[in-house]
Amino acid sequence: MLRIQEKEVYGHLSHIARSVVSQRQRLVVIPSRCLVCEYVFDKRKRFTRPGRCPRCKGERIEEPRYQVV
Repeated sequence: MLRIQEKEVYGHLSHIARSVVSQRQRLVVIPSRCLVCEYVFDKRKRFTRPGRCPRCKGERIEEPRYQVV
């Protein structure tokens, strides 16, 4: 949709998270989850998608989603 590479989006997310605070909003991260064993990466602090599941070692990982509320 934005016509920029995925790697560029991750760089902008930290800036967006800081910027929306002044508007009394916040960036909510809906965490990634493993599509094989349903493990949820809820304690992950980085914005990027994880490469491998720590539980089953699978690589089928759903991308995290972001929402400003």
